[in-house]
Amino acid sequence: SSIILRIGHVRLFALSTALLTTSVILLDVYVNVYFWAFLRFCYGFAMAATFVVGDSWFNHAAKNEFRGKVMSIYMATTYAGISLGQIFLFFVGDLGDGKVLVFVGSLLALASSSILLTIQPAPPLANPVRMSARLLFRRVPVSVTTGFLVGFLLVNIGTMLPIMFSQEGLLLSVVALTMLSYQLGGFLGQYPLGYLSDLVDRRIVVALALLVASVMVVVVFMMVAWGLFGGGEGWLLWVVMFILGFAVLPLYGVNVAHANDRLNEEEVLGAASTLVFLNSVGGMVGPLAAGFAMNGFGGESLLVLLFVFLVLGLTFTVYRIVLREGVAVEDDDRSSYSALPRNVTPLTQYVTQDDAEEGLWSDVISEGEGEKSE
Repeated sequence: SSIILRIGHVRLFALSTALLTTSVILLDVYVNVYFWAFLRFCYGFAMAATFVVGDSWFNHAAKNEFRGKVMSIYMATTYAGISLGQIFLFFVGDLGDGKVLVFVGSLLALASSSILLTIQPAPPLANPVRMSARLLFRRVPVSVTTGFLVGFLLVNIGTMLPIMFSQEGLLLSVVALTMLSYQLGGFLGQYPLGYLSDLVDRRIVVALALLVASVMVVVVFMMVAWGLFGGGEGWLLWVVMFILGFAVLPLYGVNVAHANDRLNEEEVLGAASTLVFLNSVGGMVGPLAAGFAMNGFGGESLLVLLFVFLVLGLTFTVYRIVLREGVAVEDDDRSSYSALPRNVTPLTQYVTQDDAEEGLWSDVISEGEGEKSE
């Protein structure tokens, strides 16, 4: 946000898309682990910047009457894009061909046209309010631990688990379809888990999701141990990954809603920034821990690592449920659940919470007197 205040939305978006395109195409120029790490760092920074610009732009342009619907479409298309990326891998086959990277880079470059060609004025952006991780942990400890855990899980499942599948002999096309089932489960799990979290203590939903995810990880481990990957049990792996995605991918949205239940309005944006930071830390620590484990103890150690972190998160969540009573469902200050992608930005969370308090997520909008739906 500080960079946007200096150079503006349009220039930052153009710079970010240029950096994204360059980071992808240069992967085929020089194969070196340190060079690739630098390119991935640039890619991550640029991707975060594009989401901040995009989120702030359409949230400013959207009116209150349909802002919630715009947010829902945005999040649905995010998961649709991730799923289409898996299908793309299924058709292109060998990734050693540099044409694949050129094609992806071209798509990224074309993405800048949406903002570069617009005649709409750029939205204003205020400085965010900061909230430290220590203070947030004192207020909502489950949100802090779950925020880190979700980042740890999603990156390992999305990047390291496909590597383990390949090591176990699965073809690239089968791995792509397996991860597609995982993404599809997460897409379809957003509304059911969100609806349930609006009815009961959200920490119970978090605990149930972690429990289901733990069981699915054990099932995958048993399939590896029993050598079921090479037979005709591919459908079973797809079902297991579908359930795993159904449980894990909606966790971040439920977690953000839980944090908003216990925070004041002026603390929401600062807390959202901290949660994104914790999620990013988990995403950085996860592959490092998984890489060391897989190199030292084999691919199956990734599943053990995931199971240990899932059980730790489940244990702490259950402990907090027993220790502290949840927010009453009928409490007017209770925030509504919003389906959030794992790469959501703080501004997205802030606008989502603001709309939820105004009842804009409800399809029932009173007419005539303009009363807010609860």
